[in-house]
Amino acid sequence: MIVPKYSRMRTWAWYLPEDSPPSTYAIDATRWDSPARATLSLLGMHRTSVWMTLVCMLLSAPVGAAVSAVIGYATESVFSELTWKSLLVPVLLTILLLWFQWVAESTADAFTGMGAARTTHDLRLGLLQRLLRSRTQGLNPGRLLNTMDEDSNNIGLLKEILNFPVMMLGYVVGAVIVIAPASPVVAIALPVGVALTMVVSYLTAKSLTKVTAVRRANDNVALSLATDAAQGNRVVKGLGAGDIVAQRFADVSSTALESMLKEVRTLTWTTLVRQMVPTAWAIGLVLYAITRTYAGEISTGALMTIVMLVPPALTSTGYSLGFLTQFYARGLASTQRIAELVDDLQPHATPADSSESNEESIATAFNLREGLTVWQPKTAEGRHRIAEDLELLGSMGALCPPHQV
Repeated sequence: MIVPKYSRMRTWAWYLPEDSPPSTYAIDATRWDSPARATLSLLGMHRTSVWMTLVCMLLSAPVGAAVSAVIGYATESVFSELTWKSLLVPVLLTILLLWFQWVAESTADAFTGMGAARTTHDLRLGLLQRLLRSRTQGLNPGRLLNTMDEDSNNIGLLKEILNFPVMMLGYVVGAVIVIAPASPVVAIALPVGVALTMVVSYLTAKSLTKVTAVRRANDNVALSLATDAAQGNRVVKGLGAGDIVAQRFADVSSTALESMLKEVRTLTWTTLVRQMVPTAWAIGLVLYAITRTYAGEISTGALMTIVMLVPPALTSTGYSLGFLTQFYARGLASTQRIAELVDDLQPHATPADSSESNEESIATAFNLREGLTVWQPKTAEGRHRIAEDLELLGSMGALCPPHQV
């Protein structure tokens, strides 16, 4: 089967060459000690894609307001005097504006997707390079896989908040400019409603960020256990521990499901609270515009423009802010998890660290003698410490990795 080649737009094809440039991202260049700062830093990766997304969205957003204005005033003109000119000019202008908006939005979507893909790729590659030069004893394989895959993808998707929310900001600015000549009161009240919506979104974001972090942690536990069970399937069967592992997985899966449902419930009530403000504000502004039209202060064309612009500007802004909050909360939670992994991936000890005095002190501390020595750690910290000691003891003799457990 022949797969047709995807038609690439010239507005963004130059950013996606046949041979992609190598990654220059260094994992240690990010300030992982501050998750919020690290999240913003990762959001700004690949600045070309970031700036092109912002520029394209800011160019396309006011076009929607302009189209509404053209339709509103054209309607008034047609009803007052129907001519070919009064009908054809607005139609052609609307087609031209919509075509320009489509090109700008398509280009912005392309840069958003490419920026997200490159950020995810660079982050995974950086983590892999860190992993290859670090000690991994005592680290959970499932946790490594899930963090490098899912959390890196969530951080890449942070680029999405540069698209829809920015578009709605530009749409509001365009709406204010279009409405101002007809009704300064509505033009001033519109950004006030947007500001109130932003305040409500900020107040409800904290609870969503908290439950999202808990959900990611519980998801990781379930996925890590599944990965570890699959990796050690033969050992599990050999020990006859299949039922125990299955029950344990059922328990952690149930916890993960409850966290997911709690996130959905939180998202539902925060969305309801957030959307109440712009909805009520939009109804009030439309009713005000109708009363001013009956009073002869606003023309019917201007009223139509206000009705077409104000409700979507306010309600869609509420949804875009919710979109921003949700993606940022997930990205912040994933950044925190990657920061923990980066901290756990400590570099290999240098030969100087494995001196004879260190080896002798370890042997003395654990009273190592000929024969069998059994270490039985009770905690994750204990397992990690034993793994480090085994690495140092490896230079004193031969160890059998399969029996390291």
